Amino acid sequence: MKQTLCPAFAVVLTCCCAVHAQAGPPVLHQAGLQKLLRLQASDAVGCTRLLTAENNIGCAAAGTEGVLMRMEHPEKQLHQEAVVLLSAQYLDDFLLQVRTNTTLRLLVKGILVDPSGPVEQASPADKFPQTAFALYNAPGFAWNPSGTGLAMEAFDFPILLLDNVTAPAAAHRAAHNAQQGYSGVLHYAHVEAEMSARGNSSSCINQDTCQPLGGHTIWGAAPPLAPTAASTASQLPIIMLLAPVDSTAFFKSDTVGAESAMGSLIALLAVADILGNNSAAVATYSKRLVLTALMGEPWGFMGSKRLLWEMYNQADTTRGLDVENIQQASLSNSLMRCSSS
Repeated sequence: MKQTLCPAFAVVLTCCCAVHAQAGPPVLHQAGLQKLLRLQASDAVGCTRLLTAENNIGCAAAGTEGVLMRMEHPEKQLHQEAVVLLSAQYLDDFLLQVRTNTTLRLLVKGILVDPSGPVEQASPADKFPQTAFALYNAPGFAWNPSGTGLAMEAFDFPILLLDNVTAPAAAHRAAHNAQQGYSGVLHYAHVEAEMSARGNSSSCINQDTCQPLGGHTIWGAAPPLAPTAASTASQLPIIMLLAPVDSTAFFKSDTVGAESAMGSLIALLAVADILGNNSAAVATYSKRLVLTALMGEPWGFMGSKRLLWEMYNQADTTRGLDVENIQQASLSNSLMRCSSS
């Protein structure tokens, strides 16, 4: 899985004015009005484009423009090309309509999300997240009942989350357009969500326009591994405590739960701290605890698959760890649930 390099998000709210020279008092032309009517939000948070070997998901557009239109309800009809402004609570319902309605998809030139209001409780992940990697064939089982699968969709228009300053200004301009009946002098939104990568992950990495997702998985053992893998101590049964380091969300860091993986990592570090302060007792253990912080788990379990591959092939990075000695593996968030129950 690859992510495009340096995506640039920007929202420019402008007014399209038709001003003609005429006798009488001086008239401000478009250039003179620009400072009064132009509002730019270059720090907007956007849905990004991710590329895989087969296709791509997420959002991207070289630059789109349309009349700014507020959607008070996701089922409101759209009759012209527009950049839609809607509350965060309606985003999922509106995108589900866009996914199935080709006409609506062509009319939407971009979506600006107002962060105020109640948070939508639906999940953008699938009902069975990463079902392709499941160890059993039960694709219809809903591990995530509120899942919409929108995180795995590709949208050819930008979707940006506004801040608490830009959102009210956009709402004010959208209200003006509605009062005008969307005719005459209107406010427009120009949205930039430029992504440099094209094609699939293989082509973009060759063109140096994207970078791989994931990172470096970290592990440590208690008791420590012996100097040589052939020693008797290295053959202790292994209990693996695993914690995902990263997570994903529709707007990445600016979404509720985007930092949820940190809870598991904190629990893992707490275990490591306890073991480190009791080294004498740890040396007497009849089983080896392997504490592992995994990178890239939201994208096809990249961290855990790579770790097992290196253990199976006896790579230098996992020297002394034998996959045949793994007796049990537990996620640290599972341990947290057990300890609190």
